[in-house]
Amino acid sequence: MDAILALRLLAELHRNFNRQLHVAYIGIKSAFDSVDSVALSKVLRGYGMPPFLLQLIRDLHTGTTARVRTPQGMSDVFYTTSGVRQGCILAPALFAVQLIGSCDTVLVALELMLATSISPT
Repeated sequence: MDAILALRLLAELHRNFNRQLHVAYIGIKSAFDSVDSVALSKVLRGYGMPPFLLQLIRDLHTGTTARVRTPQGMSDVFYTTSGVRQGCILAPALFAVQLIGSCDTVLVALELMLATSISPT
């Protein structure tokens, strides 16, 4: 099912039952390139990753370089500051951990917003 159609049907269903609907869209087309190493470290540390494994993952992503293929040929080498290594067996897991950590942060924020906006009767 198309994502836009699913969202429209969900919105109509909530409107018909007079219910609120909160939606967050996460575009993951270029997501592997957008993983922030500092945020990833915080999430991994928060999940209790041993410091030596955390350092190994940091070392794996420190000093990485890339080149871009253009119609005129390959670009000069440049250092990357975000993203996970293409072809790395850890990349999907690291991305998933980053995404789950971000979702957990959003859920905590929403819970705090709801808790402060709803007064007990």
